[in-house]
This record gives sequence, structure tokens and C-alpha cells, in this order.
Amino acid sequence: MKLLRHIILIIAGSTLWISLTAQQTDTVIWHTNMDTAKAIAMKTQRPILLVFSGSDWCKPCILLKKEIFETPEFTVFTKDSLVTVLADFPRQKKNALSPQQTAMNEALAKAYNPSGLFPHVVLLTPNGDVIRTFGYQKSSPKLYIQLITVAANTYEKPK
Repeated sequence: MKLLRHIILIIAGSTLWISLTAQQTDTVIWHTNMDTAKAIAMKTQRPILLVFSGSDWCKPCILLKKEIFETPEFTVFTKDSLVTVLADFPRQKKNALSPQQTAMNEALAKAYNPSGLFPHVVLLTPNGDVIRTFGYQKSSPKLYIQLITVAANTYEKPK
């Protein structure tokens, strides 16, 4: 009887672990630290997609997230193609970021979004040079991916 209980616990635990692992791989990994993102991008030679968002107040930001960034097509695309960074600027108190994260996001905005546009999507080389900027436009994930791919192919990767 004890053996049966152990087997059931092992199976239940394994099923839970597999479920959690699958959930983690079904979403885009959004980095919040540019230094970490640059290190990954340099190692993998993938461009960085930096997104400035007002997650709780900017309607086009919310639409971009829902219609493009949360789709399976975009998730699959980013896995081997991009390093993604989110610089969020929420306004609601319940969504407030830590003072350290706010400072990092403000530094990114000063460098890459001085006009304060939202949403503002910046495609960067692994070392942080701007390749191209995008905003929100009603389109399919496929079209948005094509825009990023074409822009990403314009910079020369080191050999």
C-alpha cells in the first residue's frame, strides 16, 4: 500500500512539474535588465527587441501585447530569434515597480525613447545600437514578425 502511495505521489509530482515547465515555454521570456539581455544577445548573436509599454493605461500597448506578443506565432519566433526586453511604465499603484526597476526603465527611456512614445518598440544589435523602431499598428503576428525579420537582417552579425 505504501508503495502504491509513493508511485501515485511521484506520478502526480511529475505531471505537475511537466505542466509548469510547459507553461514557462509557452510564453515569451521578457527580460527587465538590459545588461543581462545584452550579455545573452552577445553570446547568442541575436538582436534585442526592447519594448516600452504602459501596461495598465496605454490602450495601444495593451493591444500590441494581446494581438502580437502573446500569440503562439510570436512566442515561437522569439525563442531562437530575439532577446526580448520590457521597459514598463505602469501608472496604477497596484502595478508599481520597484524603485530600482523604475530607475532602470527610465535610463532605457532616456537612451532609446526620449520622446516618450508608447508603445515604442526598438530593435537593437546585440551591443545596443538601434536597427529600427516600430510602434503599434493593427496587423497580424505574421506581418509583425516579417517586419522585425527584415529589419534584423539589415545588420551584419560578427563572424
